Amino acid sequence: MTKKELVAKLAEKLDSTKVEAEGILELLFSEIIIPALKAGDEVVLPELGKLKVRATKERKGVTNGKAWTKPAGKKVSLKVSSTFEIWFEL
Repeated sequence: MTKKELVAKLAEKLDSTKVEAEGILELLFSEIIIPALKAGDEVVLPELGKLKVRATKERKGVTNGKAWTKPAGKKVSLKVSSTFEIWFEL
């Protein structure tokens, strides 16, 4: 499902316009979810799972004879809820 399809479905369910639905979706991420993750908080999405930021270690490797290093960093991970797994038999 693309963002456009998600916005259309949200607008249909809320009986609102696509512009309003896109605004709600943007607000949800830009004002609530992303700031919470940046602050180091876990974001629990009921029935879906938990979003959290985790640290990654520095990695070294070789590609085509050239050595490279990927610096340590952070990434967002999703731990899927057991309910979601049951729905889709994951």
